[in-house]
Amino acid sequence: MNGVNIADDWDFRTYAMLKLNSTTKLLPLIAHNYIKNVLYRITSSNRVLTGIRIIPVKQHRDFSFYVGIGYEFSNYNGEIFIESPVVSSQRNFALGFLKISGKHKLEKHKILIDYHFFSVQSFEEAKDYSFWLASGVSVPLNKKLSVGVRYDFRFRNVHLSDIPDNNDLLLFNIKYNHSN
Repeated sequence: MNGVNIADDWDFRTYAMLKLNSTTKLLPLIAHNYIKNVLYRITSSNRVLTGIRIIPVKQHRDFSFYVGIGYEFSNYNGEIFIESPVVSSQRNFALGFLKISGKHKLEKHKILIDYHFFSVQSFEEAKDYSFWLASGVSVPLNKKLSVGVRYDFRFRNVHLSDIPDNNDLLLFNIKYNHSN
């Protein structure tokens, strides 16, 4: 309708990090990411990741790098991928990842601006890499719950034959943060 697609996009992320003390710059992490997306024809995707979170500047703890390895189990609605000899609706592979994240609080912590760059490289298929850029604005409703809007630009080099390599989305979200 009018060149606008509405996407049924589910994205659940869980990160567990061990913080040894308030000055720790390297934090081991374990993460799980579940994605379901009609626009990209992903029926289900589970990524299990392990690595470290690096906080390069002590005074700016909201800016960090995540780097590590993982494994992806994905099912697609389609099986012909561009630039890939694998013909299957399943894409399971070991991967390396890099994530750069940052946050800025405005108006006495009533508005949060965040940005992320995330890159994934398959270890099994050299041409299979992806990255996405995301930035958003959110408003906290209380200490754990917030609502917001986010713009995502996604690129995947090896993708289904009838889906463009790059896609962008405007997302409305609800965030729940539980941390100690």
